[in-house]
Amino acid sequence: MAVAAKKAEAAESIKTDMREVHKAEKQETSDAINESIDRMAREEEKRAVERAVAHVERIRQRKQEVHNSAMREIESIKFDAQKRHDEINRSTKDQTD
Repeated sequence: MAVAAKKAEAAESIKTDMREVHKAEKQETSDAINESIDRMAREEEKRAVERAVAHVERIRQRKQEVHNSAMREIESIKFDAQKRHDEINRSTKDQTD
């Protein structure tokens, strides 16, 4: 009888050990899944930030282009105004001389 009890005890111990091993494997799998999800989330966040930075840079470049264009237009207007001013001065000077 003692042999049968020891065999039953050993079988129960093996079952318990197997449950613990299975639990540990599940936890390791769960941890691996969570790590993978976290890594993917970090990578997606990084890509989103990179896209946002690139978008902001494109906007900054467009603003700079518009600014440069406006400055060229202003310089052209100033040049034309100075030219017209010089013509008026010349005309006035010619009339007074």
